[in-house]
Amino acid sequence: MRTDRFPHQLGLIAVLIIAAFSVSSEVWTQNYSVPPYHLIKRVALGGEGGWDYFTVDPGTHHIFIGRGGYVMMLDSDGDVVGKLDVGKLNEAHAVALAPDLQRAFTSNGGGGSVTIFDPVALKVIGDVKIPNRDTDDIEYEPISKRVFTFNGGKGNDATAIDALKGVVVGEVPLGGKPETAQADGQGHIYVNIEDKSELREIDAKTLQSCIVGLWRPAKTLPVRRSIEPIRFSSLAATMG
Repeated sequence: MRTDRFPHQLGLIAVLIIAAFSVSSEVWTQNYSVPPYHLIKRVALGGEGGWDYFTVDPGTHHIFIGRGGYVMMLDSDGDVVGKLDVGKLNEAHAVALAPDLQRAFTSNGGGGSVTIFDPVALKVIGDVKIPNRDTDDIEYEPISKRVFTFNGGKGNDATAIDALKGVVVGEVPLGGKPETAQADGQGHIYVNIEDKSELREIDAKTLQSCIVGLWRPAKTLPVRRSIEPIRFSSLAATMG
């Protein structure tokens, strides 16, 4: 989504939801009366620009937020500890992390591009042009070592980029508007198609995709997903 479509209030407050106690997901699935999360803190982000996605680095506990012309980096207490300029016209939406390569990537909806940067030094490494695409979400897949942008607007597809070489290696037609994607760590990426009420699976090596889930009635839109790391079960929140 374009960051300028969001209310300015979204750029002011971030709500951090942290695990309340150490409970395995398997235990929680057996006892739904024990919620594993609760709100412990609200953080005023400040700064210019709205925001869409945020990404957490599990190694450093840094939080990366695309804010249009720049990427904001927070520590685990919510304090701003770094900033990377990517160009105001680029409209950075989301950040994908490739810790095995010490690289990170922004999806730039306004610029039709991806910015590659060092997430430790916060320095730009390069840019990859994706003409005529409004790049929204972005996801790194570690088996293929490819990063995927999910493109709305005229595209309704995904673009695969070699994360090491920084070149486009292919596109994946999705048949509708993709929103949020998640890799399973086994060579697949799952993405919800919000205008078709579909969940699609992408093979990161062959760049083939198939429908693996449908929501009915069609007005119900899956808008956020995650992959549970132990069972790799997919979860989708829906909006009706």
